[in-house]
This record gives sequence, C-alpha cells and structure tokens, in this order.
Amino acid sequence: MRMCAREVATVIVPGTRHRFDVPSLTAPAVAGLAALVVGVAAWGFVSTRSNLSVQAPYYTPSANMSRMTSIAYVAPGERQDVIYIRSREQGAAAQELISFPTAFNLHARGTASPAGDSLGIVTLSGNSGARASLTFITLPGKEIIVAGSQFDFLTEVVWAPDGGFVAGQLSSLPDSAGRVHVAILQANAATGSVATLARFEDVLIASPIGYSLDGTRLFVATVDQSGSWLWTVGLSGQHKLGRLSTGRTRDWRLSPDGARVAYIDSPVGDRSYSGRVFVLATGSVRAAQQGPEQIGSTWRPGSAVPDFGGPGGSLQLDPTASTGSYVVPIEWSPDGLVLVAHVLTAGNDPSDPPTVSTQLVSTSHRSLLSEAPGASFLGWVASE
Repeated sequence: MRMCAREVATVIVPGTRHRFDVPSLTAPAVAGLAALVVGVAAWGFVSTRSNLSVQAPYYTPSANMSRMTSIAYVAPGERQDVIYIRSREQGAAAQELISFPTAFNLHARGTASPAGDSLGIVTLSGNSGARASLTFITLPGKEIIVAGSQFDFLTEVVWAPDGGFVAGQLSSLPDSAGRVHVAILQANAATGSVATLARFEDVLIASPIGYSLDGTRLFVATVDQSGSWLWTVGLSGQHKLGRLSTGRTRDWRLSPDGARVAYIDSPVGDRSYSGRVFVLATGSVRAAQQGPEQIGSTWRPGSAVPDFGGPGGSLQLDPTASTGSYVVPIEWSPDGLVLVAHVLTAGNDPSDPPTVSTQLVSTSHRSLLSEAPGASFLGWVASE
C-alpha cells in the first residue's frame, strides 16, 4: 500500500502544538574536532513534516528494543574521557562505565550495537600515530575486546544487524587534489580481528553507512570528482548501485528496513543543502521537497519517511525559532518516543556563532544529554 505524504508525515501529537516552560541553558561553544557543546535557550517542542510519498516500511520495534530506554554518552576531559550510562528519564543519575586516556584533545567517540548490549568506541592514543583504536565493550559485564589501531579517528562505526561485526574505514594521506585511498574494514566484535572488505581509490570520501538486514551486504557511500555514489560490498565483491548526486553528499542514514538511504545533497554549482532519499530497489532518487538548507538525517522507527534537520528541514522548533536557530537530528529512541538532537540557537548579535546543545526531546519534556560540557551521544542501550 502506498501512503501519501499527508498520511505518513511524522507528528508526535497529531493536531496539537505543545509549549512548555523550561529554564534557559547557556554554555560556550567548543571548536575543532571535539564534540558539540552543551547550552541553549529554552525552546519548544519538536514537530515534523514531510512531502515524501514512499512505500511504508515493515519495520517495527522488537520486544528487546522496548528495553532500550537508557543512553550511553562520553563526558570529555583534559586527561581522560569517561563513558556514562543513564536512564533517559529527566534527572536520572548517571553511572560511570569506563574511561579512556585523552590524546591531542581528540575525544572518544563511537556507537551502540543494534541490540543495545555493546558499545564500539574509537580512541586515539599518544603512541598510535594518526590511527585510532576500536574497542568493544559488552554491557553490563564490561568485557573488553580491542580491535587495534587500524582505523581513521573519524571513522564511521557501523554495526551489523546481529551485533557481530562493525564496519569502518582507514584512509591514506590526501594528495594535492584532496583525493585519498580508502580501505573499508570490518572488525569482529567477539575476537577483535580486522579484515579488509573493499578498497576505493582516488576518492574524496568513502564511508560505510549500513548493512543489509541479513548482514550479507554492506552499503558504502563515496564522493569523487564525478559526484556521489552508493556501492554494495559483499561476498561477490563491490558493485556500484547508483548515483546519489552530481555533487557532494553527506549525513547518509540507512532506513531501519534497509530499503532506502536518506542523505543531504549539495549539487554542483548550488550552495544549498537538500534532503534526498535513494531507493535501493529501483536506484531512483526522491527529493524531500522541504525548504532549502537541510542538515542531518535520521529515521523514526515505524515511519515511512526520514526526518531532516536544518533551517528548512522536517524537524522544526515549535514555536517557530528565531532566525539562525535549528535542529540537527542524531537518533530516535528505538520506541520512537524520544529524539536525541543538536539544537543550535542564534546569538543576539548576527556575527556571534550559535550556541549548541545536545538534548533529549519528548512530548513531555526536554533535557540536556549531560551537564558535562562537550558531552557526546553514543547510542541507546538496554536498561538493566
């Protein structure tokens, strides 16, 4: 059954607009590769809209995912980064899980496994050069498996559906034109062994973005001088599925049913950023048809359409935000009730950079990810 956009547009509480009083929050911004900073003025509730018409997905949260109501995050420090876990409930106490030494002011990052029972953490140590280590941590037993210093620090950490493997990348130094050679790697979460799945030569970017539902294929997005492309990597080798854009793309997110890829497109000669959806079965590209300047993409569980952030995205501050304020989505909770997002709020002076906070947003409240400056979200994990 096909559903029109009016029928499938995501609305957290249909037909109503909510506003609630929350104390304002402020904090300075942090530059560089480190994570975004906590701090933003009080804002209303997130609502969504979309004009996409697509096949509704068959994905629904499983019983295990209904237990994934806790969050894992990194609180960065000058000498060590600490990973905490806490319930998503407002005011819940956080429990320290593990810490990692900090090197070169580059802080730990990573993601949680699909079942919320493991974390994949990327860290850089002082003696590993430019290569980063990937460490697997099982929950709640804290068993640790180290995959070694074989990844880019900014590698993606993409889990296979069963949580048995993680895909990432390792890039060469760029040439004078910014082109690199990229190896797509796969780490075994149980043993820490790492294998090379594919290589991409003379590209600007090559990034794994997700596995097929059966785990037999890995999807990889590349950007080169001819545009952006989607590839599949499997036992039969690597194959090009289709062109995403004639220009650069970013913020790729595979849908929960593994049938579509949402991403942000910046066509050649156009300075705008627009949401797009690539349909794997047909190779067709569909526009999100929202306003210009969209940044960030995510899929709400059970939704047939993706959510896009940015000033013109489907996720908007409610009531309407001041000029320069917008949401960049990170990830919906597995039950689709809470959104983790960066919120950028414009300063009083147009020349001032926006303040940025990472927040958990639901119909009833919103809260900071953590009071720790620069705290970054890792993923949703199962509650004990």
